[in-house]
Amino acid sequence: MSLQHVFKPISIGSVETQNRIVRTAHVTNLWKAGGEPDDLIAYHAARASGGCGLSILEVLSVHPSSDGNGLPNGPRLEEGLSKLMSAVRPHGMRVFVQLWHGGFNASQRHEPLWSASNAVGPLQRAVPRAMTLADIDALIEGYVKTAQRCLAAGVDGIEVHLAHGYLLQQFLSPLTNSRTDAYGGTAKKRARLPLEILTELRCVSSGAPLGVRVSPECVDGGMGVEGIVDLIGELEKSSLADFVDISQGGYFARSRIAGAAHFEPGYQLETSAEIAACTQLPTIVSGRFETLQQADEVIARGVADLVGLTRAQIADPDLVAKARAGRASEVRPCLACNQGCLGGVRGPFARLGCTVNPDVGFEKGEPSAASTTGGRVVVVGGGPAGMAAARAAAMRGARVALFEARRELGGQAALAARAPHYAPLARFLFWQQAELERTGVEVIAGVRADARRIAGYKPDRIIIATGSSPRLDGRPAERPGSAPEIERGAKVRSSWDVLSSEDEDLGSSAIVFDDLGHAEAIAVSEHLLSRGVSVTFVTTFSSFAPFLAAEQRLEPALERLTASRRFQLVLRSRISKVGRGESIVEFLGGAARSSFASDIVVMVQPNAPERTLFDELKESALNAICVGDALGPRFLGAAIRDGEMSGRA
Repeated sequence: MSLQHVFKPISIGSVETQNRIVRTAHVTNLWKAGGEPDDLIAYHAARASGGCGLSILEVLSVHPSSDGNGLPNGPRLEEGLSKLMSAVRPHGMRVFVQLWHGGFNASQRHEPLWSASNAVGPLQRAVPRAMTLADIDALIEGYVKTAQRCLAAGVDGIEVHLAHGYLLQQFLSPLTNSRTDAYGGTAKKRARLPLEILTELRCVSSGAPLGVRVSPECVDGGMGVEGIVDLIGELEKSSLADFVDISQGGYFARSRIAGAAHFEPGYQLETSAEIAACTQLPTIVSGRFETLQQADEVIARGVADLVGLTRAQIADPDLVAKARAGRASEVRPCLACNQGCLGGVRGPFARLGCTVNPDVGFEKGEPSAASTTGGRVVVVGGGPAGMAAARAAAMRGARVALFEARRELGGQAALAARAPHYAPLARFLFWQQAELERTGVEVIAGVRADARRIAGYKPDRIIIATGSSPRLDGRPAERPGSAPEIERGAKVRSSWDVLSSEDEDLGSSAIVFDDLGHAEAIAVSEHLLSRGVSVTFVTTFSSFAPFLAAEQRLEPALERLTASRRFQLVLRSRISKVGRGESIVEFLGGAARSSFASDIVVMVQPNAPERTLFDELKESALNAICVGDALGPRFLGAAIRDGEMSGRA
């Protein structure tokens, strides 16, 4: 593969980067206020050693009125940043830091949030306080002092966040700035505060690169491409910026900020290409790019100067180094699921993670791939957990045999990959299989393992990754005693049945019963709609797919489904009777019932672990461990982590 453009150095102001690959700012929460920065440093150092050219550190609040995720702006800021720079500098990676104020999209406080005006924000739905002139002076001072501290700690440059609906875009946008003073009323006045901040930063930057992140809001009446082009023109004319980092969306269109797999690679170019074309400043573009080949093509066409591959380098920190060495096929692909990265920082652990890379956030304690465990390992189950276990063990010197009862590897993930918008999952499974071959794992497919077969291998370790099985009882988790009556001859199926069936007559109408609140019921609904089947989506939750919200996948899915006239949504309900052609749906409180056409009913419920072989091995005195869904059905990331850690043990 020819990568003649992406590996060329480029100067951004006074700083030269070793290549054109960027990790744009993204929240990790790996350095908590009052804690140690070691996890954050190890995370960035891993990507530095992997060959990344430029990293922009996550948001750093410039004023106490803006709480939230990001770097802690406390007394140890300089110490932590200095240690980080010492760790990454030997690898040649340049580091900028993103200065930020959330405005009405910061975390809720006891006192009102700040904004340009009192327009209600879409995230907190709290009425903010229109900033006074004294507030504005304090804000500018906060930007200046924070920038000085970062530069004193050795950071290479500063990026000012003017995008994604945060405070400075709230000043720029006609939707959120209704001021009548010097900071509102016209586009020029709305831009006054960002320009004042950049002017002051230019005075104290000591020659370090200074740039901005911008994004069209992608909503009627908001700041669009034309307004951003005018703003950049003013920045360039006044020499207030050395680079422009171009994104898309904001909290009025949040799914466009870090688009999931339903967006194609490069989707943001529909707006960012026009913005980049308006300036002679170095430009960075993003938008779910997956490979260095894609980045190279963007640069070759003159669309932009640098390309952001952020989630791709979360999934594989060595992406750049592997591609440079001609080993691009070994790069672990990103699923664009947003489950571990975006969802992780908003989830129960409140820190960055990755579905396909369990080491993210734990690089400090990552076992060396060169460490040797040796011995003979038998893995049973060729789904993502089993393949992760087999690969990890083989990479550490073990002789590994993997049994899979089906003729094809992939388990239930291979079924999910058949649904619309799940192509990255298929690529990940292909990568896992290629890694098994590369690491010398013996794969025995189409053979059901038992205690006798396993014992014949004289294993030192046995890893059971036999997965789980769908439940079809229709019992809601909130009402486990409320099983539906199922009429004889009624078609009750699992999502596995529907996604794996190409020949079955599914009829013209279906009920999809969702008791998970995540992606599975959506995937099977879209599959049914694609086959011409009308769908009634019945969920026990009071909102649609609530566990997808943090991953920025909910709204696009709901938009796709509701665009079909053959889709209807029924909330906070269960199925009380499954009939042949018609079923009864009941509100969970039991007060209201309705009947819906249903040639088929698809139950999407928590699965049951498949532990038959594990129990058999215990009786045979063969020691084994369970991983993945066999241990307990959870999300894909947990299964992969189980497999990886068991293979390293």
